[in-house]
Amino acid sequence: MANKKRKRPNGTSNQNNQNNKSKNNKKNNNKQTNNKNEMNEKIQEKISYQKLACVLLFCLCSFAINLYSAQLSPLAEQLMEQFHITKSQYTSLYMSTLLPSLFLGIPFTWLVRRYGIKRCQSVGLLIGLAGLCLRIFCSRFIVFYFSTLLIGFSNIVISTMGVTTFSKIFKKENVG
Repeated sequence: MANKKRKRPNGTSNQNNQNNKSKNNKKNNNKQTNNKNEMNEKIQEKISYQKLACVLLFCLCSFAINLYSAQLSPLAEQLMEQFHITKSQYTSLYMSTLLPSLFLGIPFTWLVRRYGIKRCQSVGLLIGLAGLCLRIFCSRFIVFYFSTLLIGFSNIVISTMGVTTFSKIFKKENVG
């Protein structure tokens, strides 16, 4: 008789089984929600690292462009002697990093809407990098001026697309 199960009146064993099943289901659901929460936290951490990397890259590029512009003023005498240029030519050289932003800023934002931020930023920064590399080998004023115009394309990326970049990275709901 020890092997036989005792029957309880009014089907209480079924109720107990159903209660046990519902407790097990609740435990499984809690485990699943905990797993989902952990996965969401990991995704948020990954996204936050990507956001941080984008912000740091943006700030590094901004620092590099502004440092380049700031380096031109103390070097005015040396540049004018090296390239045999007048003060008005030096002024145009100093302003050449801003010219692409002035004339191509709005059309470039239209290109961003059409082709996307990543492509336009990549192209703008590559053109600016080409200008920096070309500047190293300059021996004439025209080539130096052209290379600073190319550097101005990265200035478009920094100044004009800065707001677009940050608004894409940080959603309005998350900003305080």
